[in-house]
Amino acid sequence: MLSLPQDIELPFFAYGAFKPGELAYTQIERFLGDQAVQALAKGRLLIRDGLPLFDDEGSGSISGWLLTFSAENCRIGYEAICNFEPKAIYFWEKTTLSSPPVVANVLKGKMLTKGRPQDFEKDSWSFDLDPVFQYGLKAVEEISNQLGQESFAAAPPESFDWPRFFRLQMAYLLLWSAIERFASFAYGPGLRPEQKIICLGADIRFISAIEKHLPSESQEVSDSRDPSKKSHLDLAHPEEAADYFYQVRCNLSHRGKGAWLDGEIVRESLLILLGAFKEMLSSHKSIPK
Repeated sequence: MLSLPQDIELPFFAYGAFKPGELAYTQIERFLGDQAVQALAKGRLLIRDGLPLFDDEGSGSISGWLLTFSAENCRIGYEAICNFEPKAIYFWEKTTLSSPPVVANVLKGKMLTKGRPQDFEKDSWSFDLDPVFQYGLKAVEEISNQLGQESFAAAPPESFDWPRFFRLQMAYLLLWSAIERFASFAYGPGLRPEQKIICLGADIRFISAIEKHLPSESQEVSDSRDPSKKSHLDLAHPEEAADYFYQVRCNLSHRGKGAWLDGEIVRESLLILLGAFKEMLSSHKSIPK
């Protein structure tokens, strides 16, 4: 866990996931005492593995927000940030902002010469500028529209439509790359994959979206590593949907009579999960940034 900043009574300069309108802002919004104020800091903005990194050695400006916690919630607010951000990537430091000219706590990036960080082309970061959201989801949707509308027919292995199946599976894996990236920005980049799935399944935004897309009939898949473990897709238990869809992602395809069933599971999962995830993003984008 990231340690608290030295002075927790100072405001927080947010330039990443905690900015108003970004995915993690709701985790600290209730602890704020004053209204968020747009702010500028001297430095340069780097990106490494999709995460924004503050570098005060730059001569440019970084656009962000000045967030001030109420006196009684300073510790709780900063603890929420420290629980979210990995200490292997960030550390606390004080900085004097260009505008407004106040001293604030900021998370600076560690090891900026390692891992091939790149200069960000803008002075303001947002999760939806990530290529996986700008371009990757469009590729998923194109494949879904072209190849996912028609059901697979039962067929022997030699005549099963393997090329279509694998293209749908490729799209499904790319969709999960976007979802895992979303989970990093919404729940914490330091979480393990299974922790992200738990957080997604409990996210009211996901539950609300998935309820509109689930089929009326329940379905189940088994864990290929432990066939006794099953995951369920059930309208009565939408909180279990994230685990089901992730299990579909992890399972391998079968030969023989099971191939067409695997094809249908992947095809239907792609359509349902893509629809729900797009709805999550659409509802979030309605928040002004």
